[in-house]
Amino acid sequence: MEYRPTRDNFDIPVPGYEDQTINGEIHYPADAPVSRLVILIPGFLGYVGWGFYPHIVKKLVKKNFTVVSFNHSTGGSYYATRPYTKLKNLEQMSIQRDIDDIGFIIHYIKNLTDERIRRINYNGIILVGHSKGGGIAGLYAANDRSVKIIVSINGISDFIRVPKEKVDEIIEQGFKEHQIPGTMVKIKVDKKFWMELVENPQKYSVPDAYKKSQARCLFVQGTLDDKVDPGESVSMHEAIPERSELWKIDGMDHNLGCNPVCFPLPPDTDKLVDDIIAWIVKRDRGE
Repeated sequence: MEYRPTRDNFDIPVPGYEDQTINGEIHYPADAPVSRLVILIPGFLGYVGWGFYPHIVKKLVKKNFTVVSFNHSTGGSYYATRPYTKLKNLEQMSIQRDIDDIGFIIHYIKNLTDERIRRINYNGIILVGHSKGGGIAGLYAANDRSVKIIVSINGISDFIRVPKEKVDEIIEQGFKEHQIPGTMVKIKVDKKFWMELVENPQKYSVPDAYKKSQARCLFVQGTLDDKVDPGESVSMHEAIPERSELWKIDGMDHNLGCNPVCFPLPPDTDKLVDDIIAWIVKRDRGE
């Protein structure tokens, strides 16, 4: 049978949360009797069409992976073309909800009956996470042994991001204000986000989660990252040095030199994405 690269959209309702869905795209490869599943996990304020995400999806599909790119149920965006259109959802963001979204996506795909879905081998799921998504990848994989490969790009190891006294202030105030980059729009992230983390420090410890996982991991960290301390990738790598690699990329910033809309990729970013995919291909082959 001849296969052609195709794409389907999905919109998964989240049980117990009215008007909140996980929406995104499933990209199927052209020539793959059997295909691995890759899930691209966005960072805070990232969405399906953001920055380098569409580029890494396209390149992975060319290597015969089935790729899911999605917006979290509390991500505030709708597909690739409507970013930041569900800001009330974004104000209710939750690390546990982000973790659960991955499980909902995998369950949803496994229950599809399309011929293209039957070609997926679920014994070696691959997670690629950027920023917050790098931490979410580790937390999800800690409880799903089918995840065999993780790539964390400028990943977060500590979700609280502010000093303890600031956390106390946020909880007392009831929210923390964030401005959407490039806009005058401000959102008020509910205090429950920080309460969840403060009350469950071991549950949401990213280095500990990577230890519990069985995945082979690549931690990619830009030396000019102004959003995430490069030491966070170091701490995750040092948690599992026997099955991880750390790439420090000189001159690379948090967003890999990309704007929210980034066509074409900067040459250095394009090469880095190619190198990351080559690493994934080798590890998927057991090399």
